[in-house]
Amino acid sequence: MKIDTNTLIRFLNRDLPIKQMGEIRILIKKNSKIKLKFEEIKSFKGNFKDSIKNIENIKIPKNLEEKLSIQKKQFNKKNSMKKFTNFYKIAAGILIIISFSALISLPNKTYLSENPLTQIKKENNIQFFYQEEKLNSFLKENNNCSKPEEFLDENDRRIYAVSCQK
Repeated sequence: MKIDTNTLIRFLNRDLPIKQMGEIRILIKKNSKIKLKFEEIKSFKGNFKDSIKNIENIKIPKNLEEKLSIQKKQFNKKNSMKKFTNFYKIAAGILIIISFSALISLPNKTYLSENPLTQIKKENNIQFFYQEEKLNSFLKENNNCSKPEEFLDENDRRIYAVSCQK
């Protein structure tokens, strides 16, 4: 079983299943390194709690407290409404972003739907070839095919397309 600092902290807080708590308890007794790490975490937790209690007991001087405290007059309706005056600017910004993204993405979708095969009729059988030798042998066998059209695929490989009558 792998024990890290997070597991030891959960063990210390009793935030583990009973079975796992028993296993970790046995490992702490057997392994001195794990026991040392556990003692370090316990002492850190104790020191941390003590320092929090000390901080809570310290009183702030009155003159400093007056400077830091916010006056009650600042919490009137006018100041609370100022927080929401920029809401329309945020909403307008979001609408502008959405409209620009639509303008950018919509033309790309129409471009992708175009047929790159210009001379080939869609009604006929379309044959695709990656090798020119296979294309030539196919054209020798079939006389009822159009001229081959060459274009590149997404991996920049040459593809030859031929349309043959059915």
